Amino acid sequence: MRRSIDERVPVTAILKRHSNHAAVSGYDQIIDHLECYPIWQSKPSGYLMRLLVWLMERLLPKSGSQWYGKRSLAAELQAAMRWLGRSGQVFHFYYGENSFRYLGLLKRLRNNTIVCTYHTPPQRFAEVVLDQEHLKLIDLVIVVSRASSPVFEKVLGKDKVVFIPHGVDVDFFRPLSSDHDCGRFRCLFVGSHLRDFELLAALASRALHAMPDVSFEVVTLEQDFHHFTGLPNVRLHSGVSDSALRSLYQNCDLLLMPLKDATANNSILEALACGMPILVTDLPGVRDYVNEDMAVFTPPGDLQAMEQSLERLRSDATHRREMAHAARLQAERFSFARIADLTQKAYSQVQYAPFSGQ
Repeated sequence: MRRSIDERVPVTAILKRHSNHAAVSGYDQIIDHLECYPIWQSKPSGYLMRLLVWLMERLLPKSGSQWYGKRSLAAELQAAMRWLGRSGQVFHFYYGENSFRYLGLLKRLRNNTIVCTYHTPPQRFAEVVLDQEHLKLIDLVIVVSRASSPVFEKVLGKDKVVFIPHGVDVDFFRPLSSDHDCGRFRCLFVGSHLRDFELLAALASRALHAMPDVSFEVVTLEQDFHHFTGLPNVRLHSGVSDSALRSLYQNCDLLLMPLKDATANNSILEALACGMPILVTDLPGVRDYVNEDMAVFTPPGDLQAMEQSLERLRSDATHRREMAHAARLQAERFSFARIADLTQKAYSQVQYAPFSGQ
């Protein structure tokens, strides 16, 4: 049965803010372009909410999810209060692996729609979400990488899984109006999750003698600084402001991203928007966002291939300018406004069956 959901149907967004994201970054930014009621994961506050969380933790089965905790449960309890108000609503969990577990149990009482977006690569998802029985109660799964589709299609069928890319703020992240030239070739690395620090450190070590004009700007968590001890060509940054991060994207020559795995990647999207050529590990999740027009791909863990590619890009300014132009055009396909529009259209195509009680 197909239910048409128009803009007048209430949408509740269950959201989680990641501390490592810039204020203008993160999947949750699309709510600025959608009409919805936001519920943010936060520490349970107020006596009644703390009591409910305490009680539900003892009555409900274990979540079976590594990233599901008290804040997740408190957000679902807030969503439950809205759920019980009426039927015909949409509840969108923006980070399903962190926040969706129990709300589907209320389908016995009200016929509302559950939409979940999942961001975790398939192998890691299986490690994080051990008990996946609750996935059967989802009406629509949005994946930000096609590589994740089979995980959910196996549970829900192909008609309930859709690929909608992650978005980027193309107004904030933008190229400089003029070329920069600091006399060195500056590579930028951003992030911590699923990054290949060992390969990056090894590349920087080799570059000390093989490419002495190359330097590395590394934006990551302080706990990861130890990978780069004794490397004078590496400058480390942590806790940078949004404008400082944008300046690094705008003033470096190349985004260098050795990865262990990936779905959507904020750093790649932000670099695209700032018109950066990209040297990156070849992974299916990366290919959903970039192609050979703006990126050079190397096999996972292949230090020699990445070093050779860096040498070629360093010596070919014309190619880099062409890649930079293609990067910005690619980023515009992923503007938050466009991704929000695709998300709204996905709501209107939800396939659902009334709860059977089984």
